[in-house]
Amino acid sequence: MLKRIIAGAAGGFVLVMAGVGPAIANNDDSTGTHTVGGITTDVPVETLDDLYAFVESDAPKRIDQDASGNITAVYEGSSVRPLSITQSQVCSSGQMCLWAASIPYSDFGFSGTGTLTGTWTHRGGWSTGDHQGKVRLQGGDYTAVWFGKNSDSNFSYENTIVTGVKRQ
Repeated sequence: MLKRIIAGAAGGFVLVMAGVGPAIANNDDSTGTHTVGGITTDVPVETLDDLYAFVESDAPKRIDQDASGNITAVYEGSSVRPLSITQSQVCSSGQMCLWAASIPYSDFGFSGTGTLTGTWTHRGGWSTGDHQGKVRLQGGDYTAVWFGKNSDSNFSYENTIVTGVKRQ
């Protein structure tokens, strides 16, 4: 059985199920993980049904998803990966960049991949650099689509406030 988590309109999540039958578990003794139906896990299960029962349980866990909402990995415990996106106060080649709308504000550059939230005021626009990107404006949601590599975008008014960046 194949399942996928999809973000709901009210900020919740919906678990979607499709397909039938057990999945073969492939072991990787070097890392202590194995795959069940294409999902990497350290949970001692052999089938997707058992893995999804664990996902739906109250046990502490970390669930990784791709940009489409598909589950890619499930790990026991509540370990959270450290941020893989970092911020600097300059924009360097290849970085995602939030441009300052005016002086005395500075540009902000972002390296790596992932999501970072914050408050970046007085922004005039942004560029994706060498990765795809999304931004969230104050009071709104992230852009509906991933902007491609090497894309530039100007905001329609000065002093736009950005509250989140995503880079993949």
